[in-house]
Amino acid sequence: MPFPLETPRAVPFADRFDAGVKLAGALAGKAAQRTLLLGLYRGGVAVAAAAAARLGLPFAPLAVRKVGHPDNPELAIGAVAPRSVAVLDATAPLLEAGVLAAALERARLELAESAAGLPPLDLVGRPCVVVDDGLATGLTALAACRAALELGATAAAVATPVASEAALERLAAEGFTATALVIARRLVAVSRWYRRFDPPDPGQLRALLQFRPAVRRELLALAGRLCRLELPAGFWQAGAVAVVGPPQDLADPGRALCRERVGFLAVPWRGREDPQVAVAAIEALRALPETALLPLALWGVGEGSRPVATATWALGRGVVCAALAEQAATSADPQTAVLPYDRAQDPARTAAALRRQLESGSPRRG
Repeated sequence: MPFPLETPRAVPFADRFDAGVKLAGALAGKAAQRTLLLGLYRGGVAVAAAAAARLGLPFAPLAVRKVGHPDNPELAIGAVAPRSVAVLDATAPLLEAGVLAAALERARLELAESAAGLPPLDLVGRPCVVVDDGLATGLTALAACRAALELGATAAAVATPVASEAALERLAAEGFTATALVIARRLVAVSRWYRRFDPPDPGQLRALLQFRPAVRRELLALAGRLCRLELPAGFWQAGAVAVVGPPQDLADPGRALCRERVGFLAVPWRGREDPQVAVAAIEALRALPETALLPLALWGVGEGSRPVATATWALGRGVVCAALAEQAATSADPQTAVLPYDRAQDPARTAAALRRQLESGSPRRG
């Protein structure tokens, strides 16, 4: 059972993908085989996608819009969802009727704009779990559950990495069960529970929704350098690896990964550069429709081990990392899978070990 916390003593989630991987562990055994994970557009999509990939379940985006207070748009007084669903907080009726109507109309227009670019939903006859990156008031999740039932779902529940006690109580009062990894007595801002909580990247969202593994080989521009992308036949059975290191040292790891039928992105790195290039490499793979939903890894070759070890703090459990033993020991996140190796180790051994790690986190296949 989650332990109620006042504030995040140690920030539990690296990013939305990391949160989704961890949420999958809590949902394993609870979600029926035909369950559809509904990621609230936009912040909940990556969480739902990562969880669905681990569980071997389908996912889809659902547009829901918060109704903001006219004097403070960040303060939610309600939420609107498809099928004309509207949920209002107890404070909403205190507003003048015309003011409240105008706030609802603005939210409905924003909802229509968000939903216009999303694929149609078919929820008839299947259970759904509404997923968001965090629940402060629970209003949007409640609206989403009601909309799912209106759209034909047989049942609706909620799952989230972090929620306030008030949000869970609101959902329970309406008869909806909720799974939360962390429960906060007072959730001031969802972002405080994530190390990285940037606005969802439109390219990554498109890639998640258009996921289609395919053989691909080309050069990609990344952080001011050209990086070689190679996705060999069958790579979708394991995943892809971003290999970071001196340009002259990238060829052997790339060949070893291809022999293992693992996709790779070779990222040249020269000392004294920004170590965040390793994080950027993973983000680039997440923005490709061929790799957006696959398990990903980082391999620091030689001096490239330093930025890879640094990146473990930013990426969390969802990404496997291989680094030189002396750098791997400095990893800031003990929950991240870090494979240490020594300088004399054959790249083929490291490539095989990475494949095994990736396969352990691959989407289940029926």
